[in-house]
Amino acid sequence: MWFPDRPPTRTDISMIGVGVVLLLVNVPFHQPLSWRAIAVGLVAVLFVLGPGANTRLAASIGQWFREIGADGRMGVILLYCCAVVLLLVVVPIRLAFLPHAFIGGILANTLYAVAYVAWAKKGRGWRINQGTN
Repeated sequence: MWFPDRPPTRTDISMIGVGVVLLLVNVPFHQPLSWRAIAVGLVAVLFVLGPGANTRLAASIGQWFREIGADGRMGVILLYCCAVVLLLVVVPIRLAFLPHAFIGGILANTLYAVAYVAWAKKGRGWRINQGTN
C-alpha cells in the first residue's frame, strides 16, 4: 500500500475535515461542474500521493527539499507560484478548468486521508487515541 509506515497523526486526521470544508466552500453550486477537469485533478493528485510519491525521484526531491531549510523552501514555493502565473499567461488554458481541477485535487487528498485512516484502523488495529501527535 502507498500509505506512510506509521500511525496516522492528528494532522492526518484533521486533513479530512479541512478537505470537506474546502470542498464545501469551493464547489460552485450555481454552475455546472466540469467532470473532466475534476477527474484530471483527482487522478493527478492520487498519482502524486500514491505511486508517484514512492519513486526514487520523489525520495530524492523530498530529501533535497528538507535539506534546503525554511528559507529555501519558501523560495522554491515562490518560484513555483511565479511559474504557475507565467504558465497561465503564456499557455491558453480555460480558466474555468482550473477551479474544477482544484476541486478534484481536494477530493483526492480527502479520499486519500480517509482511506489511510481506515487502513490504519482496520489493517493495523490502530485507534484514534493511540499514537497520534
